[in-house]
Amino acid sequence: MSISVSDKTYRNNNVINPILRWVWFAIALLTLILTYHQTFISILNIWSRSDTFAHGFFVVPIVIFLIRKQRVILSQTVLKTEPIALVALLLFSGMWLIGHALTIVVVEQFAVVALIPILVWFIFGSKVLNVLAFPLGFLFFTVPIGEELVYPLMQVTAFFTVTLLKLTNIPVYSDGTFFSIPSGDWSVVAACSGIRYLIASTFLGVLYAYFFYRAWWRRGLFVLLSI
Repeated sequence: MSISVSDKTYRNNNVINPILRWVWFAIALLTLILTYHQTFISILNIWSRSDTFAHGFFVVPIVIFLIRKQRVILSQTVLKTEPIALVALLLFSGMWLIGHALTIVVVEQFAVVALIPILVWFIFGSKVLNVLAFPLGFLFFTVPIGEELVYPLMQVTAFFTVTLLKLTNIPVYSDGTFFSIPSGDWSVVAACSGIRYLIASTFLGVLYAYFFYRAWWRRGLFVLLSI
């Protein structure tokens, strides 16, 4: 049985091409980290100093685990460079520049994390991006978003507290997150805002929904109920 040169070339390309793409991706990812190292360091600093965002340390290991679970499907997926991804790369790089110019750190952080799935899209193609949609989307839990919700949630907590006090006929005077009753003066502090619970329940709810439900509407409903 003879094997033509074209067959050999095809088989060699099937072996080498994925390896080359992983090398390109590793180089591109390293370049991304070095270029935007200050933004990545700012993310790590927030994880370290705030218990609210300490879950960020678990995100990357979870993402790696989720990607490994898809390795059989990935091995059967056609790889194709997607030049259109460069448009998205430019858009989110521009978003980072705007965030940097306006000193809006969260915009910088969101943009730089978004560049990782875009690199996957560019180097491996749309089909791989589709297979890894959830793991790559889960990466956005690394972005420490939510601190701006602390004060509004404090106000909500104060409102319900004052309302319940009034329902029990306890005299109460309120001013924002501060309120006074006959026994003394009280205030709702950041720890009572519920932001830690909100972020933690969303984080765990999304993971649970992904593992135990197949239909997207069931997953979405479970996440909403978990919040």
